[in-house]
Amino acid sequence: NKINPSATDGQVLTTVAGNAQWAAPTAGAVQTTAAIDGDGLAGNPLDLADNAVTTAKIADGQVQTADIADANVTENKINPSATDGQVLTTVAGNAQWATVPSPVKGIAKINSIGTIAQATSGLINSVVSNITGEYTVNLNAGFVTTTNFILQLSVLGDYRIYATGQGTNSFTIQIKTGQTNALVNADWYFTISE
Repeated sequence: NKINPSATDGQVLTTVAGNAQWAAPTAGAVQTTAAIDGDGLAGNPLDLADNAVTTAKIADGQVQTADIADANVTENKINPSATDGQVLTTVAGNAQWATVPSPVKGIAKINSIGTIAQATSGLINSVVSNITGEYTVNLNAGFVTTTNFILQLSVLGDYRIYATGQGTNSFTIQIKTGQTNALVNADWYFTISE
């Protein structure tokens, strides 16, 4: 209320020859840095320059989930685990690297004479060939925790194989011919899971 307004809308109070007076604004470029494109004049508006935002210009903790486009975080942007084979999982609400527990406890191939051809290290305590076509496998303690472990069997050749008994640390199988149902020795395989 102390300044007498201009009679013309849009004028600004400026100094001309040392005297204050109302006048039309004078267009002039705005001084900018490399982070700003344009000079503010008509036809060349001010704009944020490409690649102008640096880490120093982003407040810590301010890049939120909504700021990142879907499917744009690549494996190169995720800090890898120091242990090969681990997967990123959630534990108590926090992301962390962890080893995926395998349900497979062990695998093995048993020769027809009851010897171990190949097996998971430390799995088998002994293999006993009871009679022709019948084998008992005694496992080392700690590989399975229940008598209800899953036992998968397969046999080499045109034979049938099946479990006849299963205990905490052992199982017994029989192998029979498909034609005569007679017990027969053969190479066979098993997988144990829990």
